[in-house]
Amino acid sequence: MHRLAQSLLTAIARLLQDSRGSSATIVVIALRCLIGFAALGAETGAWFTLKLRHQSAADAAAISVAYQVIAEKISPVTDLMPAASEAALRNGYTGTAPVISYPFFDATVSNGIAVTLQQTQETLLAAMFLSSVTVVNKAAAVIEVLDNPCILAMGTAGTGVELAASTTLLMPNCSIVANSISRTAIELDGSSSITAATLVTGGEISLEGNPIDPAAPPSELTLTSYAMIGAPSVADPYASTLTHSYLTAGMPALIRCTPRGSGGGAVIYSSNCFIRGASLKQGSITLTGIRRSLVSGLS
Repeated sequence: MHRLAQSLLTAIARLLQDSRGSSATIVVIALRCLIGFAALGAETGAWFTLKLRHQSAADAAAISVAYQVIAEKISPVTDLMPAASEAALRNGYTGTAPVISYPFFDATVSNGIAVTLQQTQETLLAAMFLSSVTVVNKAAAVIEVLDNPCILAMGTAGTGVELAASTTLLMPNCSIVANSISRTAIELDGSSSITAATLVTGGEISLEGNPIDPAAPPSELTLTSYAMIGAPSVADPYASTLTHSYLTAGMPALIRCTPRGSGGGAVIYSSNCFIRGASLKQGSITLTGIRRSLVSGLS
């Protein structure tokens, strides 16, 4: 009996010490993990590609909603959500309805609007680790309020603001706005120049009939901020003021613009006045107003 027990223990010890076939067992165990990690890596690349594509959709949605806000259309149901959804769909987004945050503020944005897109993806190869993943994209559009323009041309066609040849316009603290969508909405003729805060138009800015590149303006333009073309129209600042009762009883006497003096060879005009007709004839002009003034045009 003692010998039988000793023989059994010896057999068990030999079995435990036998390493034949152990490599195959380890490979089988490790292979499952390796396949899982490879699958996870492959699907991670697909999720990353989807996130990149949806970021373009989020950017487009945020810009589209911002234009609605600029146009004073701020209803979440009838204005903002349809605009965001259409822009996102056109850029390949097929997830849940966009989430709109307006007004939106964070550490870098003080006055903006944000759109968040979210899409859940079921996993395939990586199902052993995750049942699904959620791809989230967010974009914010900053809405900057332009400074009050010193020159505002309300016409939507043709040339809104034109500088005659050899004319210099100095208005470093003011902007020029033209609502025209023409390629010559703001026109500079030969040897004319503008110094201003910026130029804004729904159309284009041209020099001697040739549209300029706002990112690389010619030397004839000295601007504090880049000119903006294709911009939304600026609303009539006097639309709520020029009522029938105001026009018939409350309108103050009109003051014509007259030269206030000269400086550096330029004729100086103050703000809050009007010019009969559509021309300033002097060769060098300085506008000193820092508040909004409405000028019928320059030619």
